[in-house]
Amino acid sequence: MELTGKILPSILVGELFFPHGEDGAYVTDVVRKVADQGFYRGVEIGILFEEQNRRAVRDICEKNHIQITQWGTYVMGNEGLNLTSLDPVLRKKSVERVKDFIKMGAECATKNISILSGADPGESRREEGYDVFFDSVCEIYSCLRQFGNMNLLIEPLDREVHKKNLIGPICDTVPFLERVRKECERVYLVWDAAHVALGGEDLVNSMLQCGRYISEIHLSNAVLNPQDPL
Repeated sequence: MELTGKILPSILVGELFFPHGEDGAYVTDVVRKVADQGFYRGVEIGILFEEQNRRAVRDICEKNHIQITQWGTYVMGNEGLNLTSLDPVLRKKSVERVKDFIKMGAECATKNISILSGADPGESRREEGYDVFFDSVCEIYSCLRQFGNMNLLIEPLDREVHKKNLIGPICDTVPFLERVRKECERVYLVWDAAHVALGGEDLVNSMLQCGRYISEIHLSNAVLNPQDPL
């Protein structure tokens, strides 16, 4: 298949400024400087919990026609949340937290809310995990669709090497997205070269297999040698 569409440069603020990625005032200042440079057409940031920062980022990005993607990854990790948890109480708590992110994201004109699936429950319960994550995605999307044309993005991570998430290998991810799309129209993938490589997959074949679902691309230089101290 052919890949179509425009590629616009975006900056992953939460990673490039990792020690300060959850500092709302710092992130807001970075977004302001990014806008002043005039090169990047998108910013990827964490969740902004202070109203004044949400307003400031919204005004900056609307004025400069910059698209906002927000990640709740670090908050979810710090709070021990998991959208694929087989514990129904924890799963529900995790879904409600993402709904909080969506509502705050709407206040700063966020275009994309991005999530991770959560930990792989293991081969014996993996199908159950897919069903649970499917339910989580549908519940989250039901909230998200109330806010204009906001999209929900899912990033597949490696399953065996480092992150060990449920949504990982593209051969499994594509059927899952096909299933999701029957219920949730605006759900897309974030394709990350590092996690594809860590999973032992061919980068080009991976991108071609899931190209129709890709919304964002992360180009990363992963360390693939397990003996390397990095």
